[in-house]
Amino acid sequence: MMIERETLEWTQTWWQQAERDDLPRVLTIGDSILCGYRERVQQKLAGQVYVDQFATSKFAADLFFEKELALYAEAYPYACIHFNHGLHGLTFPPERYAECYERALRYLLSLCPRVILALSTPITVPGRQDTLDPLNEVVVRRNEIVRGLAERYQLPLNDLYTPMLGHPEYRSGDGYHYLDAGREAQAALVAGKIAATINAE
Repeated sequence: MMIERETLEWTQTWWQQAERDDLPRVLTIGDSILCGYRERVQQKLAGQVYVDQFATSKFAADLFFEKELALYAEAYPYACIHFNHGLHGLTFPPERYAECYERALRYLLSLCPRVILALSTPITVPGRQDTLDPLNEVVVRRNEIVRGLAERYQLPLNDLYTPMLGHPEYRSGDGYHYLDAGREAQAALVAGKIAATINAE
């Protein structure tokens, strides 16, 4: 079956200190939101872990998403994986999202038992940073699915959704992306959750 794709599809990867194994290594999985905060997470966790990145526009129903996920998730033995996947493929029904997300999650758990599930950030009306877009209902439904999976698999949950609400100053104005203040807030949440998970007994 032909997968529905966006006009532009992309992948951005980053392996920090790729030649070294003296610190635990963390894989962050996401989209362009991840691209905005990953370097800040790396700075906050300097000397504790190496922070790698697999960011993509592809939805989990895409065979190439699965192929790329395998390529990057198996590159190193990871001590922790931070998984955020919910702002692309918005036309897919929630049942399809749940199926594809859980399949990816089960694969990640086969590689690393410490997987953090992250809620996706809200979507606002372009140019109206204080008004949620109707498309945000899809994000809310997907986040409910992720919450349910975190509970079922007894995994830590990182809420990147709620702290972004009520902060129009965080947003760039395009409906999806963030200015430095928003990226810094997200990085603090992600770094804190990774550190707590890595250090948990």
